[in-house]
Amino acid sequence: MRRLEFLIEDSRQETENDEFTADAGIQDKEFIRYANDAQARLQSKIFQKSQKVFIKEILFNTVARQEAYDLPYDILFDNAISNIELDVGGNNTNFFNLDQGVLKERNTVIFGNPQYYIRFGGKILLNPVPESASKTVRLSYVRRLDKLDIRRATISAVTTSGSNITSLTLDTSALLDRDTLIKQSRFSVVDRDGKQLMRRILFTDINATTGVVTIDPSFAFESGESISVGDYLVSGPDSANTSEMPTSLERYLISYMNWKILKRDSSADSTEAQNELLVTEKEILDSFSDVDDDIHRIPIISHRMIIDEEII
Repeated sequence: MRRLEFLIEDSRQETENDEFTADAGIQDKEFIRYANDAQARLQSKIFQKSQKVFIKEILFNTVARQEAYDLPYDILFDNAISNIELDVGGNNTNFFNLDQGVLKERNTVIFGNPQYYIRFGGKILLNPVPESASKTVRLSYVRRLDKLDIRRATISAVTTSGSNITSLTLDTSALLDRDTLIKQSRFSVVDRDGKQLMRRILFTDINATTGVVTIDPSFAFESGESISVGDYLVSGPDSANTSEMPTSLERYLISYMNWKILKRDSSADSTEAQNELLVTEKEILDSFSDVDDDIHRIPIISHRMIIDEEII
């Protein structure tokens, strides 16, 4: 999908809102808000049709005698778990499915290899409580798409050491929207195409004169993340400049922005724009329905009891 700036430009043209200043006309922040509303609505609708879309998988280790584990920060609706498995054989080669339990089944007296999990306030409880550490849990879940934002600054200099950013300077001769960036304690970094490169960068200040960013020393970026001269900053901890949805769906974001802007303008065209949006929405959702030509079988779920770290 194209960068958000281009989608906003298209919507401005289609709704005849090309001209605006800092004090007059419709500001970019409204288009940005509507674009995020559109993305969130469409992801929710797609999720209702198929939970196979936007799946992500992570691994984490158990802690001896620790029952509760946080769900990922980017999980949709804070509870969209697809599957949880436990590796009791080691080397991430012997996974078996954990059943989903209910709170009344919670047992913190027995320790051993977990056989089921319980959802509990943004966490999962593993029961029986793990007896030992470093058992690998494989969690599959539906991830929430990154929020959309426009470019706020350009990186002119950066140095890193290990997983830390030791210095970061922004280009003061180009766009530097300090006010928007400073409203949040974190920002993200994207490349020239708007793809996210680094997320959740914690900072305390941006010098508007020198462009120097004060990075919180506690921040450490993850393996695989990168930051370079020429990259761009977007506001927010989990933000990107382009949607992760397929390019064919950008028309939905534009249609949604058109409808909201025309409605805001009290334009008679808003009704027609809404009808067009709903037609587009139905077409998209129909395409995400579980319709395929493959053979479907009845799932066979074997319930296995684990004793002394052996599967019986």
